[in-house]
Amino acid sequence: MEVPPNAENLINSLRSMGYQPETAIADIVDNCIAASGTEIDIKFKWNNSKCAISILDNGFGMNENELIQALTFASKNISQERDSNDLGRFGLGLKSASLSQARVLEVYSKKKEVISSFSWNLNEIEKANDGLWILSQCEIPLSKQSDIFSHPNGTLVLWKDIDGIFSPGFGENSFLDLIDIVESHLSLTFHRFIEDGLIIRINGKEILPFNPFNDIPAYYTSPSENIGVSDAPVFVKAYLYMPTDSSKPNNDTCYIFRGNRLLYSGGWLGINVSKNIKSSPIKLAIEITNKSDKEWSIDIIKSKANLPVFIKNKISKYLTTINKMLYKPPRKERVATGVIEDLWVRENLDSSGFKLNRNSQLIIGFAEAVPKALKEQFVELLNEIESSVPLKVERIFQNELITNEGTNELSSEARKEIRLHLLRLIKGKGVSVAVAQDKVINSDIFSGYESDIKSVAREIKGTN
Repeated sequence: MEVPPNAENLINSLRSMGYQPETAIADIVDNCIAASGTEIDIKFKWNNSKCAISILDNGFGMNENELIQALTFASKNISQERDSNDLGRFGLGLKSASLSQARVLEVYSKKKEVISSFSWNLNEIEKANDGLWILSQCEIPLSKQSDIFSHPNGTLVLWKDIDGIFSPGFGENSFLDLIDIVESHLSLTFHRFIEDGLIIRINGKEILPFNPFNDIPAYYTSPSENIGVSDAPVFVKAYLYMPTDSSKPNNDTCYIFRGNRLLYSGGWLGINVSKNIKSSPIKLAIEITNKSDKEWSIDIIKSKANLPVFIKNKISKYLTTINKMLYKPPRKERVATGVIEDLWVRENLDSSGFKLNRNSQLIIGFAEAVPKALKEQFVELLNEIESSVPLKVERIFQNELITNEGTNELSSEARKEIRLHLLRLIKGKGVSVAVAQDKVINSDIFSGYESDIKSVAREIKGTN
């Protein structure tokens, strides 16, 4: 006996799967990307309880048969191998995501100058009360004709009679807040696609990407490593950040990507990690393909994942190699009362120049805390600061004004400082004498000594 499910009952059940407006819209964006869309326009129209939301892409579009299949529930076999850029899984996304928010889903698709259109209308299905799965054909609204005809090919998804977002007290301000929530969610979820050129607009405003790994600079990024199997690779990469006084425990540590689409951001997902790792500012990028969907239990909403045990163990082992790169706070040592350690000290008693005090507790503490692999860069940074600090030059030339007042002669120390700055640019940066001369002249700290700079530059050019 064939016992097909009652359409009204099953659709109403699917409406309660747990979609939020932002995750439902993200599911539609997945379809736009899978259809090779490069521009996606999302429009929110406020009209009290008769609000509408539309998502238009310029992808390859669908003919009538393809659109019917796209609107058929569970139209894909989850065991069937799919293209690597296919962000779907169950063949439910378009329908379940849309009908979780709206009672009427209309889809218009243009392919080879032919437009096909069908609708799932829950109001009509409930009114018929026969439990049949009836797709309705629909006319293109006048307000949307210019949109759907603006691209040679493409698809327009229209949500009407939206009841999923309304609750007591929901008004226009809440609707505007919802737009901000959706924008924030899409800018994070699809940041890699946007960085690669995908354009997503909301009410005409282009969404900017939010890359969670670049909001503050990482001082160390580990090599990407494949910890999966040959036919289902899993890549993992760690980002380490310096702690700050305002640092709070980071709850968003693991970021799971599938086909460059962010699936999950949150805690450690049961991965066994050391206390040092847990207490350090660290983010972990985990990348899978759609070949891992079954083992990772990717859900319909694409917002959750369960890591296989062998993957958890491999990530845990991978993180043990990161321990040696973690920032270690400087050891707190007691300093005798009355002892003052200046960060800058005179080069010698007869000099007005200053150098960094390498024995200061602050520099020693940082030197001990910097990972071994970064020691050389730390020393180079100190040398760079020491050779270019404006304070040193300022003191020399202030002293010059006092001791050589009324004369046109520049002291050997001042000429030496100009020479050092020119040589640092010529030899350290590889610029010409002329370029170095212009850069030093345009520097505020050497203002008023243009002729002396040119004289020293000629000397350098003559020796070369």
